[in-house]
Amino acid sequence: MRNLLTAACLALCAAPAAAWEVADVVSLRVLPGYRAANGQHFAAFQIDLAPGWKTYWRAPGEAGIPPVVTWEGSQNIQAAQFHWPVPQVFNQSGMQSIGYAGQVTLPIEISVADSSAPIHLSGQLQIGVCEEICVPVSFSFDHILTAETR
Repeated sequence: MRNLLTAACLALCAAPAAAWEVADVVSLRVLPGYRAANGQHFAAFQIDLAPGWKTYWRAPGEAGIPPVVTWEGSQNIQAAQFHWPVPQVFNQSGMQSIGYAGQVTLPIEISVADSSAPIHLSGQLQIGVCEEICVPVSFSFDHILTAETR
């Protein structure tokens, strides 16, 4: 059922998606964070949404689109773990979804291979953003995180 709802949502948004600019609705910023004394690096994705728009939590509910992150091109990363902020529950058209409105900062704890070397954080973040309709959005990111500790 959920896959059917997601497919219907994506099909409905195909035509209107060309009529607006992604930058008017949502933006992504990589916050470089810091390297802890134990070698772990703490960074974050900051997502800013236009008023009335929302995006989804890792478990998006009945009608949401779960975020997907790929790390292709990244270097000096052994593992990356998100620390998800507490989401909101949204009710729309008789369905519940779980996510965020306004601005959300998604902290990322990165295990590095070499704690004295910088991290090349590169890849894509794919999210769904919704107002009246849902639109899939893909952001590419490419950022160097220094090895300086705090």
